[in-house]
Amino acid sequence: MVRGQKIPPDMQWAIVRLFNFLNAEQIAMCLGFSTRSVRRVNSHFRAHGSIKDDDPTEERRVRRHLRDVDVEVRH
Repeated sequence: MVRGQKIPPDMQWAIVRLFNFLNAEQIAMCLGFSTRSVRRVNSHFRAHGSIKDDDPTEERRVRRHLRDVDVEVRH
């Protein structure tokens, strides 16, 4: 893969799935990415449960902290 290019979402999902069977070095060699990129994709998936995707058409999961006014308590 050419340096500086983003990894397409379908390839990111392939990396995540292959981590069940192969290690980072084997995945990098098979798919043509650097070991660091493979580890970064897997790390992001383990931390967030999704892949990085810069496609603005897809709905993104927004993390925000609840404030007192956001929560209504019922007794």
